[in-house]
Amino acid sequence: MKKHLLSITFLLSYLTSVAQLWSLKAEYDPDIEDICIKLNSNQWAMTYDQSKRNLADIYESLNFKDYNVEIIECNKIKSSAIAYLEPVTKKRYILINTSALQNLDNRYFSHMFVIAHEFAHHKLNHFGSNLRLTLEAKRELELDADKYAASIVAQNRGTLADCIYALNEMKHPSVDTYYDHPSLDKRIAAVKTGVGIIPPPTSPVNYKNYTNLFPDINNLSLLSYTSEVNPWDITEYSKSSGFVPRTISYYKNKYWIYWKKDDNVTNYQVFWNYNNYESSTIKKYFDLGYNVNFIEKVNNKWFVVFCKFSTGQYPQSLCVLNKSDFVNKTTAYKTNVEEYLNKGYVIKNIIPYNISGDLLFILDKKLNEENKWTWAFRDDYNGITNWIKDQSNDGYNYLYTYKVVNSQFFGFMTKTKSINHWTVVPFMGSDVSIITDLITKGYQIGNLTMDNTNFWFTMARFTY
Repeated sequence: MKKHLLSITFLLSYLTSVAQLWSLKAEYDPDIEDICIKLNSNQWAMTYDQSKRNLADIYESLNFKDYNVEIIECNKIKSSAIAYLEPVTKKRYILINTSALQNLDNRYFSHMFVIAHEFAHHKLNHFGSNLRLTLEAKRELELDADKYAASIVAQNRGTLADCIYALNEMKHPSVDTYYDHPSLDKRIAAVKTGVGIIPPPTSPVNYKNYTNLFPDINNLSLLSYTSEVNPWDITEYSKSSGFVPRTISYYKNKYWIYWKKDDNVTNYQVFWNYNNYESSTIKKYFDLGYNVNFIEKVNNKWFVVFCKFSTGQYPQSLCVLNKSDFVNKTTAYKTNVEEYLNKGYVIKNIIPYNISGDLLFILDKKLNEENKWTWAFRDDYNGITNWIKDQSNDGYNYLYTYKVVNSQFFGFMTKTKSINHWTVVPFMGSDVSIITDLITKGYQIGNLTMDNTNFWFTMARFTY
């Protein structure tokens, strides 16, 4: 089986690197990680976060809903980016070298042009028979991708100057006869044509597939989505509102996202609809100073939001633990959970991790805790309600986490100085009057969960 790997427009070295890339397609059958190992590393780079945002904006401007291209960080490639098609699964990728083209990081639309060029190779189906194309034909593919990319930049209100700036950051042959990429003058001519193919819109793109149930509340939104929520949905609303997504749930055949404006957030990144839990991505963003704002698994898809705060990174720990270890309080539980709880951490969330009974635990240390905590699993709502009442009588004054996990109710309570009062409110999918009334009285939404009948909001009023 042969992989179809299309070299990006933006090669740093010419004939040698081209020969390496095109011969690789014929001799090797790698997966994505193998490609990163196989290809030689080189200079230049692009921002991974910004590339994701570029792609989301491209989707939004073209109103794409079912065309999936995933961006993969791959610093072993000599180019700044490569379009890649897996022929068996038909999965589409854009591999980016995050150590390249750093001069574009502060020019959003120039950065977008690079990603749009690779996207164009996918959209224009530049794969398959191109293995046998002449160099002249390959140069034509590159010019077609330039035109399409320029038209996307223009649709997003970028300019011809943005496209040319990106091109000027790259090396080009003065005479392209023996190269599969065109000379600079030909590429500039292509983008000049491209920006005029689809004129920029005279008004913002009108894309909305949600209803806001908190239209009269400042700095908060509860959106119900009429269809699957995609990355461009998140980008569109975040750009228009300035809000950050806080959690996602699925109830009565709708996705629900709670949003909040947080001036303490300086940057955030969204990973949406992932089939697998990306542990390497989690570690990467921890290392970059981010915290996990939330992780949820909905309809067997992973949803993750990372936030970077102006006050700095707060203590946080994630671990995967089998439920039996947790319930039976084994050594693994004591090391990975109890030790942190005794240091003032709280269980922020529990998520079913796999079919083997493993659970993903997210532990935070944010509130002023007294290191007094308790937790329990119960089989039904009445059981967990009675447990909560008993713990409240013993002085535990906040239900920090309330979650239905694999059909069982889980509660985690603390004794905290930060909470004045809390309550759990049922929501049936339409009437939010009780919730909004509590918000006007100073309560904040703590967490959301659902069982077979209700959607539950934990509401808390803080002392500060």
